[in-house]
Amino acid sequence: MRDRILGTLALLAIFVGMLAVAIPRFQAAMVRAKEAEVVANMYLMKASLEEYARYTDGLYPLDLDVPTAALNPEAKRSFTLKDLFPQGLRNPFGQGPAIAVMPPESDPPDRGAAGTVVYIPLGVVEAPSGTKAAGYFVLYGYGARGRRLDLVLRSSPPYVGAEPGGEGS
Repeated sequence: MRDRILGTLALLAIFVGMLAVAIPRFQAAMVRAKEAEVVANMYLMKASLEEYARYTDGLYPLDLDVPTAALNPEAKRSFTLKDLFPQGLRNPFGQGPAIAVMPPESDPPDRGAAGTVVYIPLGVVEAPSGTKAAGYFVLYGYGARGRRLDLVLRSSPPYVGAEPGGEGS
């Protein structure tokens, strides 16, 4: 009977040891998966901004609620960036917004809300409609514990006049 108890305790100790190794690895894999979702949100936001710019002669909005017709009255389709995300983007870390818009020409913070994609419009110009718009942009993502990810996404070549040092800067 004593051998049986010792054998059971040995198996239990092995099982607990395996859990002690597996749980931290599982948690690290979960963080990596959530950070990969932040990166996917960054690429989705970039694609949405480029789609928006197709209807505004290469201009980008200063916030998510500006309709394309506000920048280009002759746009074939009027929509906002929020319209491109009917269910909205999901923050994989579950805290804070999935997208945050910084004021034009802002410096990105070193730390932010975990899971947030930060949109910074750059090269502010006046659209043909008279509305202020961005000639280009930059996107940053924030991963676990709010640290900024290494990936930075930028817009395609900037709108004429919005280059640094140009008339729009």
